[in-house]
Amino acid sequence: MRTIFIAMTLCLLGELFAAVREPARAGQWYPTDPAALDAEVDRLFAGVPKDNPTYTLDPFVIIAPHAGYAYSGRTAAHAFAGLRPNQFELVIVIGTSHSFQSGVVALSPADHFKTPLGIIPVDRGLTERLAKADRRFVQSAEIHAPEHSIEAELPFLQKKLKSFLLLPVLTATNDLAALDTFAKELVKAIEAIKKRTLIVVSTDLSHYHDYETARQMDDETLRLMSEGKWDELRRKIFSGACEACGFYAVHIASRVLEHYGVTRGTVVKAENSGDAVRESRPGGVVGYGAVIFEKKGVASAKESSAIKAQTNEAERKYLLELARKSIEYTLETGKPYQPPKPADGILTAPRAVFVTLKKNGDLRGCIGHLEAVMPLYQAVADRAHAAAFYDPRFRPVRKEEMKEIDIEISILTPPRKINDYRTIVLKRDGVIVRNGNRGGVFLPQVAEETGWGLDTFLGELCSQKAGLPWTCYKDKSSELSVFQVELFSEK
Repeated sequence: MRTIFIAMTLCLLGELFAAVREPARAGQWYPTDPAALDAEVDRLFAGVPKDNPTYTLDPFVIIAPHAGYAYSGRTAAHAFAGLRPNQFELVIVIGTSHSFQSGVVALSPADHFKTPLGIIPVDRGLTERLAKADRRFVQSAEIHAPEHSIEAELPFLQKKLKSFLLLPVLTATNDLAALDTFAKELVKAIEAIKKRTLIVVSTDLSHYHDYETARQMDDETLRLMSEGKWDELRRKIFSGACEACGFYAVHIASRVLEHYGVTRGTVVKAENSGDAVRESRPGGVVGYGAVIFEKKGVASAKESSAIKAQTNEAERKYLLELARKSIEYTLETGKPYQPPKPADGILTAPRAVFVTLKKNGDLRGCIGHLEAVMPLYQAVADRAHAAAFYDPRFRPVRKEEMKEIDIEISILTPPRKINDYRTIVLKRDGVIVRNGNRGGVFLPQVAEETGWGLDTFLGELCSQKAGLPWTCYKDKSSELSVFQVELFSEK
């Protein structure tokens, strides 16, 4: 009996051991002894000046380096110094594999990641969700085992946050389409799980250039990152004008930032190994940077659910039924429907309205008024008729389609002119652009449905809807207005 108990205990210990990802660089790039590591990280944090902006920023994405602490530790400390205990429930650390190029995004099958400061639980539910989303997203202990780019960030996070769940991600592919897909699935997951989430991107910058060349190259890389000029950064990375060993991890984060309309970050520290260890300069230096992006100017799911309702449940039901009846009446008689006037109230007040038709989730028609030109009930009947039969992008709706069509109504607030496009809040604001005799409009829900960032949202509005140059929203001769909507639908 004692033998069986010992065997079972050894088995359980073996399973626990297998579930822990052990540190690969402890004793090489940072101390193995817990007390020594604790003191080293404290020393690095103490070196961050109290007037550094890291202490005042509310981070959503942090870009930080991952070399030995003697070289990149000062820069990493600036990246994390402003964090507070229990500020985040989930930390997603995205690194790039230096050992594998396997055509995959590597998640970890481990239950915990270990450092000399203790073990960190891995969010297994989120890991499984992402692994099921695409065959290119795999759980690989082999890819994670030797990699330092995630491991190097963890003691800083442990010291500041104290307790958090970890999602470790390694890019082991240069397939940008796969990385784009991963970014989309990551956004879906973040919004579904509703945890306070921090994304940490692990990358060093230029490698083994002379000191001045490295400074110039890294300054340009950090400028493009902090200004959100991701397309230009990609071009310069691929041409060799800029360097970042974790570029593919940065690419994932750039897509997430674009989704949320975050266009600017703050560089809180920039140096290279020649600054940290001066005698290393003759052999060529490695560049490091710390950049923090805040999630400001982006509507949360609650905030983007529209303005305070102007209508009650009974009125919304009436309007949706009215929109459907307007279309069906024309299908039966060939004539527009003239609805009887309802009791006075919001339904008879002038309102600007858009009616959108969707067939199996795809757009089937959308037409509206930007100004309040008729009573709400008449506007809904009129715009439903127009969306079904006069949207120039689609053929008229047929009777047999009606059972597959869902109707969505947007009641607009009066448009308000703005002077700076960067004040637009994606998912909350609809936008109108005008220049000369051309103009176009996107409803707020376009940002939600497409996942576009602010620049893409506005560029598509200018080019696709208004027939203007992509960057017309930056042109001083263009007029921008914003509005919000009360949105409701049959679904």
